[in-house]
Amino acid sequence: MDSNDFVPSVVQTEVTHTMVPIKNSQLLNDCIPDNKLLIEISKEYQSEGFYCFAINQNEDHLVETRFFNPIIGINEDPATGTAAGPLIGFLTQKKQAKLNKEYKILQGVKLNQPSLIEVMCRENDILVGGSSIITMRGELYI
Repeated sequence: MDSNDFVPSVVQTEVTHTMVPIKNSQLLNDCIPDNKLLIEISKEYQSEGFYCFAINQNEDHLVETRFFNPIIGINEDPATGTAAGPLIGFLTQKKQAKLNKEYKILQGVKLNQPSLIEVMCRENDILVGGSSIITMRGELYI
């Protein structure tokens, strides 16, 4: 089974996201979102954001993803923990991931900000983690 066997599905933990299966990583990285249409779909399905994913056959990461959430002003996010958690729950339910096993999700490739998000689905909860680097620094004076 691969992502071709799935249909877009609305999944919710704290925030509702739409999981969108894409055939492969090349198509995932070639897609160009229509933000106006995504906003309309978000309103219709009361969903916040579209987590597009391609299942990967590589041991480094389980899936590669892109996240679009124009309804709140995020054209594309390089790392989205609020969507990674529901995705690993969805993939575990679909038998593409196992309980109590740590997986990595690759995101941000198209933005030249590759991020590896660590996820694990357990019996009663989902763990999401990772690390980050400082990309900008500033001061705010009031």
